[in-house]
Amino acid sequence: MKIIKTKYLSPTNHHGARVKAIAGSLSVTIPWDYSLNETPNHTAAVKALKDKHGLQWDTCNMGYGYDEGYYYFTIGSGRVSV
Repeated sequence: MKIIKTKYLSPTNHHGARVKAIAGSLSVTIPWDYSLNETPNHTAAVKALKDKHGLQWDTCNMGYGYDEGYYYFTIGSGRVSV
């Protein structure tokens, strides 16, 4: 099972709002999409992490939860490509 942690990053003087996804030593940061709600933005960060690193994760059946400012996504260990 894979666990991916995502976090909302507030805008700064140099960057707009973003979402960062982390799985072990892998990470990606994407801009916040204001046309989406909160959960779809965090889900998009997980998919961006998968795409950036060429991972074969089945993101169609992810589970997720929220705690202390982070989203946590779980993905089964199957090797299905999406």
